[in-house]
Amino acid sequence: MGFIDWVLNIIGLLLWLSFWASRFDPLSKPAAGTLAGTLKPAEPRKTTHANALIWLTLLLVARAVFYDLIGRSLEIPFQLDPGTVTMIFRPLATPSFNSFLHMLSYSIASFILTFTWAHLWLVFLAAINHREGDHLIYLRLLRFYLGRLARLHPAIQLFLGLILVGLAWALIRLLMIWQGTLPPSKSTLNVLAQIGLIMVSSLISLRYLIAILLGLHFLSQFAYFGQPPWLLFAITSAKNLLAPFANLPLRIGQVDFMPILIIAATFGIAQLIRHYMPILLTF
Repeated sequence: MGFIDWVLNIIGLLLWLSFWASRFDPLSKPAAGTLAGTLKPAEPRKTTHANALIWLTLLLVARAVFYDLIGRSLEIPFQLDPGTVTMIFRPLATPSFNSFLHMLSYSIASFILTFTWAHLWLVFLAAINHREGDHLIYLRLLRFYLGRLARLHPAIQLFLGLILVGLAWALIRLLMIWQGTLPPSKSTLNVLAQIGLIMVSSLISLRYLIAILLGLHFLSQFAYFGQPPWLLFAITSAKNLLAPFANLPLRIGQVDFMPILIIAATFGIAQLIRHYMPILLTF
């Protein structure tokens, strides 16, 4: 079920992006005196900016209904793992509105977690490419999506991205306490510690993005994959990641092994942090 949950969250993200992009559709509200304003559509436009949000809401509700039914029939537990604590969700033994609300809480929390981590990845991509111009189409789109955030100093970008993760966890935590999945915290300090560890966990999730970027860069040394825009963006991002280590002697012939070393180091550090994180939660 974890894979299905991941796919549905990706669909939810695409619906959100569709909603965001629809606000900039030149044919939705064409300005007078422009070419778009003089064109008459062949048929009435039936789409609105809210359509994607409506479909996103229906997706989250339908997923909750499906999980409530399948979870009760097959006794499948659903896990939400933000990196510090693993929360288990199970439908109630008998069908009821409370059981549906329980799984709806999971559906919403799972999407919020994916949404915030995905945006942290986007902020990270913008931060490492802050010295690049606008010659890469995907970088232009990324900066357009992030708006003013993309023009800030990289450290401030990442800090605000982590703040978004912390606020999202605070929202999820309130939702879980309301549903009885999490007990109320003993002190404000404990809540702040949890939020801090969630931020660290979100940083750890960047290891997958780093591995993808550096892996593509490493493979590009052996094969020519053409110059599709997405690959140019990925390779440029990887080179910017490797820039601080450019003087280290890890090149043998024409092959640079620095990407492999960085990937291994990133996953090793992440594993150490995940190992000691439960110990920190006991204090």
